[in-house]
Amino acid sequence: MAILQRLSRNILPITDGLVHFRRSTSTKILYDGECKICLAEISILRRLPSKKILEFVDITKEEYNPELYNGITYEDAMKEMHVIANEKVYVKADAIRKMYDEVGLTWLANFTRLPKIAPYCDKLYIKFAQYRLERALNNCDTGSCSVKLKALKESLHDKS
Repeated sequence: MAILQRLSRNILPITDGLVHFRRSTSTKILYDGECKICLAEISILRRLPSKKILEFVDITKEEYNPELYNGITYEDAMKEMHVIANEKVYVKADAIRKMYDEVGLTWLANFTRLPKIAPYCDKLYIKFAQYRLERALNNCDTGSCSVKLKALKESLHDKS
């Protein structure tokens, strides 16, 4: 009976012949699935045992819908890291720290929070994020990038 009660709490009414499921409360880690550096890190994080429900969200997928992720657009997610936990959005180095907290690397996250260390980590993250985006946009010239990245490159080019 308890199983049926839990299941019924996670199912919304049937509409248009479809059963709609509620999203469980989880931490959502948004990442660029076309970035080799990002893929390597996500691969490591997926292997770590976590006591929390983690949802690794590839923003490059066609089905990525900003409405499901606090309105975070592909462009915003490409410019800086985003982690959503308990409906709060963490960005930049704070997103990295939160991500490490959620996968059990709290010692590493806490190290980067130390008053003498945090400002350097924050600046280093900003430099890395800029480098990563520039690298993705430059590699887009090879023709191996997604439609989304091509559109982002064109929109950033139009703004300059």
